[in-house]
Amino acid sequence: MSRPWNLRTKLGIVGAALLALALASIGLTLWVTWQLEGGAAAVNEAGRMRMQTWRLAQALATGDAARHQALSQRFDQTLRLLASGDPSRPLFVPHDDNSQAAFAAVQREWQALQVQWQVGEPVTMAKLVNLDTMLAVPGRITETGSSPLACRTQFTQSVRDARHLFLNWGGGAIVQPGTPGDISKYAGAMPMLHRAVFYGNHVRGIKRLGNLMDFKVVEEDIAT
Repeated sequence: MSRPWNLRTKLGIVGAALLALALASIGLTLWVTWQLEGGAAAVNEAGRMRMQTWRLAQALATGDAARHQALSQRFDQTLRLLASGDPSRPLFVPHDDNSQAAFAAVQREWQALQVQWQVGEPVTMAKLVNLDTMLAVPGRITETGSSPLACRTQFTQSVRDARHLFLNWGGGAIVQPGTPGDISKYAGAMPMLHRAVFYGNHVRGIKRLGNLMDFKVVEEDIAT
């Protein structure tokens, strides 16, 4: 037969239950406060971005390239901060669908603007085929686009010899010259990987990398 609990035990159980309830309430209050402060900090950063866009427009209007570059880097930092949050303080974009969609739209528009500002800048288009050949075409951005049917970053690139590039597309690594329409020639190759584009002329660096890693570099737009 179990012994009845004495008054001290009952008071101890009631006190422990009240303490657990108080701790849970404090924890919930702190969590809600952290969430609210994080959203408020994100709103403040978003307001700072509005000021940054005004300064960027002013730098573009005055042709101040150095200031424009510095402001662009600062804007990038703010976007990364909002995307990843700040562990040292409560700052994050709310996780609801509308907030996340709006933030994603800001990121897309910013990337598109960055490409538009790079007209005239040198670029290198490259593609690795079958892990033994790197296709590389240097040039400059001549214009940008915004078609919803294409990739997010869109631009037209100049090349050294457009006719040679057209006739030598793939440099023989994807299909043999003279058979561009023969899909069976793609068997065993990796032709569907997207071509990557890098700001700057990196052909020399790609060739050095090819020597180190033992792959062939083909410049499609010139005769070798």
